[in-house]
Amino acid sequence: MPILRFLRGRLALWGGTLFLVGLGLLAVVVGLWVLGKVGVRPPSFTFGLIEATFTCLALGAVLAGFDLFVLYNLMKPPHRLLQRPVDGLKVAVGLTAYDDEASIGAAVAQFKAHPRVSSVVVIDNNCRDGTARVAAEAGAEVVAEARQGFGWACRAALDAAAARGEIVVLAEGDGTFDARDLDKMLAYLVHFDVVMGSRTTRELSSADSQMDWLLNPFNQIVAKLLQLRFWGTRLSDVGCTYRVLRREAWARVRDARLTGGNSFNVDLAVAWFQAGLRCIELPLSFQARVGVSKGVGTNKRKAAQVALRMLWTIYTC
Repeated sequence: MPILRFLRGRLALWGGTLFLVGLGLLAVVVGLWVLGKVGVRPPSFTFGLIEATFTCLALGAVLAGFDLFVLYNLMKPPHRLLQRPVDGLKVAVGLTAYDDEASIGAAVAQFKAHPRVSSVVVIDNNCRDGTARVAAEAGAEVVAEARQGFGWACRAALDAAAARGEIVVLAEGDGTFDARDLDKMLAYLVHFDVVMGSRTTRELSSADSQMDWLLNPFNQIVAKLLQLRFWGTRLSDVGCTYRVLRREAWARVRDARLTGGNSFNVDLAVAWFQAGLRCIELPLSFQARVGVSKGVGTNKRKAAQVALRMLWTIYTC
């Protein structure tokens, strides 16, 4: 039924959100109870707050449970394990770059040194320094992208890599990602259309990377909301650019509505899920970037703005 197809995923997302609101209200109720124990008179709205708390918890659990345990199992397509070897397929890497002169040479050299990589393309997104020159000297092909923005650079990188190989690699040229992680990502691509990276595994993240005490958990929270919306793929990171995919996977979503800004990674994931592509997320190593970040970096204000745009995409898709 059309209505059930519309509700599938949305009930889980909204129910899960309602349950989280209930947990927040419960924390407030417990706090008021503790204050009452030390002689502070509770406000007049306390009983109404208690009712709202348990209403949110109960209704949220029912909605999410009905979606995940009933609708999901009624409507999920038959699952068949894919076995599509990647041996012999050309692997092309697209690196985004914006004033990354200090890092792009080493990034290009590392990816070119990988035995599976056949070509590396660097997207010059209006760089004002020597990024293009250093990238070319390191052996990359440089392609200019005049539309300013992280999302536009990613789109150009995906287009350029897809034109040069059957397997497309998207990454940033700031030194945060390791070409050696390609080995495990390619191993999983045998069974999937898309392999996405995650930077939230602390054991694999450098202590001085941008995934700090705030960005790490908030990336995971937003990722779990996206997971509720498209139940079936475990997610822990919504901002990781490092992805390996089959060329046809990009072709399936290339004409989808994708932002040109910093929330591109969520737009792309939503497009893949809506297209029914098989995706999996893997923990990757993550280093401190070389040079100054021109994106979110450790800027909490900018990170909050990007997170709100990502949440808007998740709740409206």
